[in-house]
Amino acid sequence: AYINVIELQRRVLGAEHPRRIASLNDLGELYLKQRKYAAAEPFLREALNSQEKDNRHTWVRYNSESLLGISLAGQEKYAEAEPLLLSGYKGLLQRKATIPWERQSALKNRAEWILTLYENWGKPDKVAIWQEQLQFPNPALASRAHPR
Repeated sequence: AYINVIELQRRVLGAEHPRRIASLNDLGELYLKQRKYAAAEPFLREALNSQEKDNRHTWVRYNSESLLGISLAGQEKYAEAEPLLLSGYKGLLQRKATIPWERQSALKNRAEWILTLYENWGKPDKVAIWQEQLQFPNPALASRAHPR
């Protein structure tokens, strides 16, 4: 039923409409909460691609990016997930003031996912960095941990 709403939004509002992107993210996030990582991927990828077309740099865009990273990490696609999780987290951290209060927990959640990624991937040096980041959030530390 929710998928039908997303399709209707595409026809009525257009594929890149912010409300439709929010619906794609919401459905993807619902699948993530159910640990249906592969099911979430196409919705989250579409949400991110739509925002990249418009060159949007809002907290929502970085939320989409990090959610897609979670989907890939959950599927053990660590190399593909890492840059999305890191860039998404950094973008969210830089836009923290614009994130609605009810979504502020996304920052800690994304840092926890980055830590989990490195634990599951067997990268103890990066695990240590992200354990510190969870205790003391620091944009400079997030940048230092980014592979680029």
